[in-house]
Amino acid sequence: MNLSKQGYLKTRFRRWDSLAALVGVVGIIGAVAAVTGPIDPRALADLSSFLFVVVGTISVTLFQFDLVTVGAAFKDLATSLLPFRVRKLRQSSRALDRAIEGGLKMTDLRHSGVVKGEVLNDAALFFSKGMSFEEMDEILASQLVAEVQLRRRSADVFFRASQLAPALGLLGTIVGLVGVLRSLGDPSQIGGAMSLALLTTAYGAALGSLICAPAAGRIEACADSVGAAHREIIRKLHILYLRSEMDMTQVRRPGAAA
Repeated sequence: MNLSKQGYLKTRFRRWDSLAALVGVVGIIGAVAAVTGPIDPRALADLSSFLFVVVGTISVTLFQFDLVTVGAAFKDLATSLLPFRVRKLRQSSRALDRAIEGGLKMTDLRHSGVVKGEVLNDAALFFSKGMSFEEMDEILASQLVAEVQLRRRSADVFFRASQLAPALGLLGTIVGLVGVLRSLGDPSQIGGAMSLALLTTAYGAALGSLICAPAAGRIEACADSVGAAHREIIRKLHILYLRSEMDMTQVRRPGAAA
């Protein structure tokens, strides 16, 4: 049987690759270059504005979360840029497709004898220990829920930062405008205050819209893909489990041996 071509075992979670991330980064750089091209880059460099927005955003984010959570957020961002996790789940799903089409059962799946955090290995091991599918599903789902929740927590870190950066930029603008008003009697002081007023807004918008918000979306999309892939695998494992249970029922049935 070729069930995959007929759509019965079609994998419904989307393909995840690094090409979209690469194209997005190149596009963002191109958009920034298009806007700032006619301007001398030195005119956009202001250390005070940069430190106010960037350090302020990081500091307030750390205050809301903690160092471990923020560090994990950057780690999840790095892993979300690469397709290894979702690709591995897709390979497991395709292996299950072949097993279903080939008439295999849970007893045909191989395991290493130890729990490794790999869904097929662990499912085969749990079955060999006599676990019911409900017990296997509960254990495997707990791993999925924990991973997805951690990824969503990381996405929330960047989402909060994407809100903080423009707010700090606006605050810097207000402070800069106050400085401009106070420097009206001394025109030589207006330049620094005006630079703070304008560049903090620019840095805040860039950090929030071009870095933090896309990072949050990338991590959240990766979490969705992992969750969908994992659920697809569990559904296919259930088919193999039902086949094995059917064999065991026939063995236990009186007169089956005859």
